[in-house]
Amino acid sequence: FDKGDKCVHMFFVMSGKMMYSQVDDLWDADLQDADSEPPGDVQCKGSMLAEPALWIYWINMGRLVVATHGSILALGASKLASIIMDHGPLQLRASVYARHFIQLLKREEKLSD
Repeated sequence: FDKGDKCVHMFFVMSGKMMYSQVDDLWDADLQDADSEPPGDVQCKGSMLAEPALWIYWINMGRLVVATHGSILALGASKLASIIMDHGPLQLRASVYARHFIQLLKREEKLSD
């Protein structure tokens, strides 16, 4: 994904290595060069990105690029809402979690995906 794009998915890195940065001009570096330090923050298996997209209108704050072969899983906000609506007990839990998440997000000085 790219900085400034509308985001409607949360992403889970399943394998491989991805790089995330909010700095625009770092992406001229060759990510395949073994001798160079890749720019940005390394995102590897287990990393999660763009959770705010599940709960609020979200614009990507940075850019995510693939550094090595890998895979990500995308969870769409509308799909999550559909799942939650089909399981009554989850509705209250999801609502409470979303409110708490948004309150924490409001306290952040610098937003990030």
